[in-house]
Amino acid sequence: MKPRTDIWLRLRKRAEQTEWKDVLTFLFFVALATALWFGHAMQSVRNARVVVPIHYAGIPEAAALMAEMYRLGEFGLADRLKYQQYINKALDKGCEFAMMLSVKRYIYGGLGFTADKDKAFITIDAAIKIGEETGSLNPHWYFLKGQALFTFCSLSAALPWYKKAVENGCISAYSDYALATGYNDDNELVDKESYLDILNQGKKKRDATSILLLAINLEEDYDTFNDYFKWINASKIKELLTEAYNLGSAIAAVYLGNIYYYGKFKTPENNDTAFEWYSKGALLGDYEGFEMLFVMVKYHYVDKDENFKDMCALYGTRLGSKALLSETVMAYTYGRLTEFASEIEQYYCPIFDNEEVSKIDDENDKISALQNDIDGDDTGDDLSDDGPDDDGRFDAWA
Repeated sequence: MKPRTDIWLRLRKRAEQTEWKDVLTFLFFVALATALWFGHAMQSVRNARVVVPIHYAGIPEAAALMAEMYRLGEFGLADRLKYQQYINKALDKGCEFAMMLSVKRYIYGGLGFTADKDKAFITIDAAIKIGEETGSLNPHWYFLKGQALFTFCSLSAALPWYKKAVENGCISAYSDYALATGYNDDNELVDKESYLDILNQGKKKRDATSILLLAINLEEDYDTFNDYFKWINASKIKELLTEAYNLGSAIAAVYLGNIYYYGKFKTPENNDTAFEWYSKGALLGDYEGFEMLFVMVKYHYVDKDENFKDMCALYGTRLGSKALLSETVMAYTYGRLTEFASEIEQYYCPIFDNEEVSKIDDENDKISALQNDIDGDDTGDDLSDDGPDDDGRFDAWA
């Protein structure tokens, strides 16, 4: 993280030597790149100081980024009404970034948002048509068309669009292109050679998710290796996960946390190192990072106060953790988190009252069961009937 901070400071210093309007524009795109790099607007204090004045200078992308910051509570309280107001401001000015944010909500839904198949396809198809006619198409629209087809239709239907996105320079599409090529619609790996080949192409292009999936592939094959290759591949898995994290993958950080939390690959258990990696994953916007931080504090693997635990629950809830939503509401019920009363009562209490949600009552509960992240991605893991990990430690990643 330190090199990125140094780069930020150097860019700010250089920007101060230019005209004020250029400063605003320049710093906004640095802030936007930060948000896109990390997948969200979690660099709150830094981005708020930069984005707010840029918004008032009339740059629509700043309004879109402010909308995301309101959605995630980066101005203090999560505010979905403000999110909609600011996203509409940006859309009214024809902001492509705002269109893409809206399309993600249409495709994935998420906590407080309902997926809308018709709006997703209408918006995507219109963007592709206009972009192709004017010769200014952002290839990420091809990727979003693939995501919409995968979500509402099938993986095989999405394949040609992922391929088209990759062929037109969309690096983030490599991992999905690999999955759609290697797997069938029944989630069976039918072409491992092509799958790994495309992932390696993505790795060369520095796609974080491709690198993450290469690490997961090695992890899945780990038990088939002899002791010598286990030793070699244990190091390789850590290297790939670290590389993916350095390129912005929050999930990679959580996987690294798991290695030290559970003592995987003959790695000694180390709660401090696990906590560090879970913290990094949480700061990059992964709710499972917050879940594991909550668990480590609750069951005294690390020494943190109750306020830290409650804030982990709140931040994880904002990112889509239903398990931590339950913990957030319970903390509020017992008289804590009262400064967030309006947010909790308006957004989280109704879900807690009307839906069956997970609660971390016991160290052997599986808090990752039936989770949906902020984009509505189902983990596919219903682990409520599984037993504890072999070493008795809380296992949210069975």
